[in-house]
Amino acid sequence: MNIKLKSWGIVLVFLALLAGSYLGYLRFQPPKAALVEERAVALEEAKAEPDFQLMLSDLRTMSHQVHSVDTPAIHEVHRYLVERLTALGYTPVEERYSLTMEEILAIEQDRVVFRGRPMEATEQSIREKSGIGDKPTMNLNNITVLIPAENAQETIIIMAHTDSVKMGPGTFDDTVSVAAMLESLRLLKGVTPQRDMLFLFTDGEE
Repeated sequence: MNIKLKSWGIVLVFLALLAGSYLGYLRFQPPKAALVEERAVALEEAKAEPDFQLMLSDLRTMSHQVHSVDTPAIHEVHRYLVERLTALGYTPVEERYSLTMEEILAIEQDRVVFRGRPMEATEQSIREKSGIGDKPTMNLNNITVLIPAENAQETIIIMAHTDSVKMGPGTFDDTVSVAAMLESLRLLKGVTPQRDMLFLFTDGEE
């Protein structure tokens, strides 16, 4: 009889530990995002607070197709960004520039040296991976927005890249960050920060 009671006691202790572990696990889980209707949202419809639906709308618009470097699709994304930023009341600055293959290889060499890896990239592999084909240069476009502070000595830089790989639309790498930056800029409109804030939308990361 005592053996049976001891066995049940062990089972109850085990179940209590299991329940405690599960409740502890639930406690540290992030809250689930509310379900929203996936539809295009105009800027005028946005809520005063953070608007997840507007961000999803931006995300879908920018990542509905592959937008790899120096393609009509990435140019479309850049046009959308400039139009949205202008509609928000900002003055976006576009920095268009071109890199030769020699310059791209030099940048790649610096990157692998920094990471302590051997140089594996070749002109052919870069052309194939980026999708630029036989173009003599890689044409790029960075977009910046500055929110100035008063008498600031420091600048906070928020950055994400606008291009995708040529195999997919880049929804999570990195267009979701671009959409989050757009929403941040919307909410920061009219705010004077304590430090300069530079929002940098880069091109050509992939």
